[in-house]
This record gives sequence, structure tokens and C-alpha cells, in this order.
Amino acid sequence: MYDITNKISLKSIDELIPLFKSASSFGKNGFPILLVGGKSDLNNKRTVSYNDAIKYLKSYNLYEFIECSALTGQNVEKIFNTLTLAIMKKADFI
Repeated sequence: MYDITNKISLKSIDELIPLFKSASSFGKNGFPILLVGGKSDLNNKRTVSYNDAIKYLKSYNLYEFIECSALTGQNVEKIFNTLTLAIMKKADFI
């Protein structure tokens, strides 16, 4: 997760993703990792563009990219539903 109003927080993904991928042994392709941009309610203060996030998504071959807001609740449930569905698919439950 990164803060859409703080470009440095997106760059921390460079350190975190390799750690997650090396620690994951869920199935052949590892655990599904979502890229989540927080504080979407502060779009007027955005410093991380959608294109920046999509570049990270593609460069690390992540499962999906979703922006959310803890303040308004926008897309919070979607994050959990998306991750749950991805895990179930990888585990061949569905």
C-alpha cells in the first residue's frame, strides 16, 4: 500500500515487493499481491498518477491495482473481495 499524495511512499514498493515475493510460497506463482493506493479521497493532492501505479503493477507483475479511501470507505471492501477471490483461484477452490 502507498499514499497517492506521497510519491516517496510508492518508491518504498521497490523494497517491499521483493520481500513479499521471496517470502511467499503460495502455489506455483506465489501469493497474489495487490497494489493499493490509499487516500483516494485526497485526489486534489495527488502526487502519484494512475500511470505511475500501473508501471509498478506491470514491472512487478502484481495481481491488480486498486485505489481506496479509509476515510470514505471507497473500495475497501473491493480490496478484500479481490484478494480473497485471487487466493481462492490460486488454491483451486474455484
